[in-house]
Amino acid sequence: MSDTTHIPVTAAVLAGGRSQRMGVDKTLLQFDGESLVARVADIAAQVCAHVIVVTNRPEAIAEAGLPANVAVFADEVAYQGPLGGLVTALTQAEDEWVLALAADMPWLEPSVIRALWDARDGAQVVLPTSEKGPEPLLALYHTSCLPEARRVLESGRRRLVAILPRVKTVEVSLDTLRRVDPGLRSLVNVNTPEELLEVRDEAANDVSTAAPRVSVIEVGARR
Repeated sequence: MSDTTHIPVTAAVLAGGRSQRMGVDKTLLQFDGESLVARVADIAAQVCAHVIVVTNRPEAIAEAGLPANVAVFADEVAYQGPLGGLVTALTQAEDEWVLALAADMPWLEPSVIRALWDARDGAQVVLPTSEKGPEPLLALYHTSCLPEARRVLESGRRRLVAILPRVKTVEVSLDTLRRVDPGLRSLVNVNTPEELLEVRDEAANDVSTAAPRVSVIEVGARR
């Protein structure tokens, strides 16, 4: 499959968290001229056939500047954590595979998505594994996971990793991801104001290194 071919996957940007550590809705914070959620959706659209956003706040996401072809769905039951968002995504997906993505990954690389796709090998779930453990919010889920995901959610658990022992899972090593993303920046999340400043500073440094004559305008965070 060439780099210009879209894979038959519905990318689901899960934007239903409470952003408690950030203090404001982090999905709408500005990074490099666009909201974080719009940036993740834009990157996913480079690779995946369809892109959706799953949220508890559709009225807020309407201000995020999403591409016109990105559909927004409200969680079936509000504030049921990432697993609740995945259940909604699996229900609404237009493809047999769903790529679950956190809405706060500014450095997501399209090549990492393709690496996960290439590692399927009969699995129901494909996800990276880091020194911290599984990375379930940069992972592929087959729609056959839906019944198990519903059962786990109904038991009161909301974490995505709760379904992993019950489905066939392929883990992708960091060494594999480094081949396409040497700095593993795709795994970076923005959870706090300090982390947001760090990635903005890194973006500014990237621009100034590549084109030192271009001035960088800092865009303040706004709701």
